[in-house]
Amino acid sequence: MKKGVLCVLLFLLLWSGAACAESALTSLEQLNATGITIGVSQGNVAELILKKELPLATVSQFNDKFMGYTAVAQGKIDAFAYDRRQMEMSIENGQKGVHLLEETLNETMKIAVGISPVSKIPDLTGKINRFIAELRADGILDDMFDRWVVRADETMPDIPRAENPSVHLIVGTSGIVPPYSYYAGKELNGYDIELAYRFAAWLGADVQFKVYDYGAIFSAANTGDIEILLPTWIQSHDSLENEPPFEYPLNPLFSNRYKHRKRSEPLTFISCPERYFI
Repeated sequence: MKKGVLCVLLFLLLWSGAACAESALTSLEQLNATGITIGVSQGNVAELILKKELPLATVSQFNDKFMGYTAVAQGKIDAFAYDRRQMEMSIENGQKGVHLLEETLNETMKIAVGISPVSKIPDLTGKINRFIAELRADGILDDMFDRWVVRADETMPDIPRAENPSVHLIVGTSGIVPPYSYYAGKELNGYDIELAYRFAAWLGADVQFKVYDYGAIFSAANTGDIEILLPTWIQSHDSLENEPPFEYPLNPLFSNRYKHRKRSEPLTFISCPERYFI
């Protein structure tokens, strides 16, 4: 049975001074109301959770999280829901006009690599399961998380490439989600990219990356244009509907993804003046 991981919706809230003061959003209860618009990244599982947990709010999709952050800062939407650490990093890097709501929306998640249902690699699911189990037993998964996510160390380690590769591994990724998959100059970098290089070496394969937006990456997996999805696909709770029909390893890749945190990782929301968050 796949283990659950606590994922929390962080809400990015508008920080706009006096105009916002009369209707400050400071709680999840306020977000579950008609006339409230909450943004999500296209293809993000947050949309399914919001429709289940905050059914009165309107959910609006954005091509990427940065467009969503800007929409919040400009007052075009009331909040934006995403991973806490991603939002913290954006604020640390200079994102203005937004603030994190401390109250969070919890949802049990199962996190695993997405596998193409028509992969050309025999027993790909079984191979990924064995690979993940070995990395976990060796402590490599924990070390990767500590480097990329906790300490924000962006150094890609030297991973030996397979000699005389017998397999061609095509990996779909987004390239827009630091510290997991993003561009450092012209090269893809991040946790997911390191994972792909390690799996290719373990498999005796050469690796090719293809970058897609979230909608296109699902189609690419279903048609066999890629073998695996590594924005590190988040498999939703059993009660959520409309999951893409991908195959998942029995070994969740990130069953312990948040264990280094002092508190659980939330899907969070952003809004309103500073004095409401003191």
